[in-house]
Amino acid sequence: MADQHPASPHSSPRIGELDALRGIAALAVVLFHYLDRYDELHSHVTEPLFYIPWGARGVQLFFVISGFVIFMTLQRAQRPMDFVVSRFSRLYPGYWVAILVTTFTVQALEVGYYQRPMLDVVLNFTMLQKLSVIPADDIEGAYWTLYVELWFYVAMLALFTLGLLRHIEAFLLLGLGMALVWWAGEEWGGGGFWGWNLTTTFELVFNQIPFFVIGIGLYRIHVGERPRMAMLIILAALACITVLHPLEYLGAALVSIAAFALVLTGRAGFLRQPVLIWLGAISYSLYLVHNFAGRALILRLQEDAGWTANASVGAALAASLLIATVLTWGVERPAQRLIRRGYAAWRGRAGRAQPDLAKVGAKVGAKVGAKAG
Repeated sequence: MADQHPASPHSSPRIGELDALRGIAALAVVLFHYLDRYDELHSHVTEPLFYIPWGARGVQLFFVISGFVIFMTLQRAQRPMDFVVSRFSRLYPGYWVAILVTTFTVQALEVGYYQRPMLDVVLNFTMLQKLSVIPADDIEGAYWTLYVELWFYVAMLALFTLGLLRHIEAFLLLGLGMALVWWAGEEWGGGGFWGWNLTTTFELVFNQIPFFVIGIGLYRIHVGERPRMAMLIILAALACITVLHPLEYLGAALVSIAAFALVLTGRAGFLRQPVLIWLGAISYSLYLVHNFAGRALILRLQEDAGWTANASVGAALAASLLIATVLTWGVERPAQRLIRRGYAAWRGRAGRAQPDLAKVGAKVGAKVGAKAG
């Protein structure tokens, strides 16, 4: 892998409409968490104004977007460390602060159902708390998706490092095949067929592979790289979804593909609305902080202050949006810039040092040659 220029892991052009789709997906998930399980989680006098049981499928739209964007990022990376720095700076700083926000909020509101022991809090900082070797509960119920994303990043980084991205279609088919083999073992061999450790570690990952595959296929079509093969890969992923999941997941995949078709053909200008761009900008932080803390706030407003369902849900939504906005521009974005600039500066110093080392090596070689002569 060439290593001649300072890295720019943040240089990939953004597609504004995709950010808007992220915002819509995040809002759908938030409303699902606040409304769909309201009867189960909260005793109440009044009913919420509406329910959106399909809102949970916003997660699958996130995965499709990730497949598209991460492959685009890898295509522009010069070295593996570029990708590592890009993903670390994007995921971890905001995530660490979000863990503290959620932990302190549910503790302050004294909602025991959402509280976690200190060991779980510490293990969550790794984002690997679902590994069977360090089992721990998520501090925030939505964090399971980050674990899935992290495994996807690891797999793509391995292919990039080994120079195998040019064979991406074969590996995508392999991934779909592994998902089906996993499903067959669990379906016909009984739950835990592959062993408790493997089931705990990989079940979530295998179930979501088709959505990342769709995202990569859409990127390949977008840039004109073997588009017919990419189309076949997408069809294979859709077929896999029909086996692994209920029908609503297939609907989520088809809606995601239709949305991408509008975006990539320039017909989604209507998504460039300020509120959607803002939601897209804060979508990651919103996803990180909304769930347990928001539900705890709903419970307290309702039980202690006597608020209606709609008022308590509205307050939790407003609080989550505010905290996510502060977290995005107060922590997430500044940390990204700081880490990436530091890495670029380090790469620059390393690049300048290489010619000096070469000169030293040449002088030593010349002296050795002169003595030998």
